[in-house]
Amino acid sequence: MTFTRETCQQVDAICEAHGNNESHLLPILQEAQELSPYHYISQEVASYIASKLNVTLAHVSAVISFFSSLSTEPRGKHVIQICKSTACLVNGYQNIRDSLEEHLGIKVGQVTDDQMFSLEYTECIGACDVSPAIRIDKTVHGNLTHEKVATILSEIRGR
Repeated sequence: MTFTRETCQQVDAICEAHGNNESHLLPILQEAQELSPYHYISQEVASYIASKLNVTLAHVSAVISFFSSLSTEPRGKHVIQICKSTACLVNGYQNIRDSLEEHLGIKVGQVTDDQMFSLEYTECIGACDVSPAIRIDKTVHGNLTHEKVATILSEIRGR
């Protein structure tokens, strides 16, 4: 994310909408991340938010690193998070990871060459009843198979 005057104004608006209240740091960071086409919070933006809320950069960085939905690294247009909770482990998330890696041509932690997808692990996404499950952006997909993964990716690519 390029740190521009427009970015400052957008972050200002987000912070003001939350009353410049540090207890709203998580939603502020989530909204600030949405400003970036690559779904991440740059060091400059994190530092700016820290100064706006009068908290340390270390505090902001700790929150970003704690929540898997936040990132300090550029991601793909669509973020695929593989749930590796106990239920997903028992139901074979490893097979779904392998299927995603095969279809996307990348490994977990990488971004496709066209910047369309990034692939990462996450902790429980609360979809144990349909495990193995993944979350793509804000949508949870469950009861996954190799074929279902192919269909989901094809649908996203076709949009």
